[in-house]
Amino acid sequence: MKVFYAARLARFDLLRAVANLARYSTKWTAEHDRRLAKLMQYIKSTLNYRQVGWIGDPIEQLNLHLYADANFGGDRGKSTTGVHLSIEGPNTFPHRSE
Repeated sequence: MKVFYAARLARFDLLRAVANLARYSTKWTAEHDRRLAKLMQYIKSTLNYRQVGWIGDPIEQLNLHLYADANFGGDRGKSTTGVHLSIEGPNTFPHRSE
C-alpha cells in the first residue's frame, strides 16, 4: 500500500501498474508476484524521477486547470476515474524531470 500512496502523490507514472496489481489482492497468483517484482525493479531504477513545477508568471496570468479522465466500464467491466489539478500560465506548468 505504500507504493500505491507514493504513486498517487508523487509518481504518476506508477499509477496504472500499481492500481492494476491492487485489483488482484484477493486472488493473487505467481504471475502477480512476477509483475510486482518487475514493478519494484522499475521503481528502484527510477528513484531520481521527480515531478517538478515552476511559477514563471504574475498571479493575474495564472489559471487553475482540472484534467479529468474516466472510464465507465471499459472492456473489463470496472469503472475507474482520475483527476489532476494544476496551476498553469504562459510560463507556468508542472512537468516531470529526470
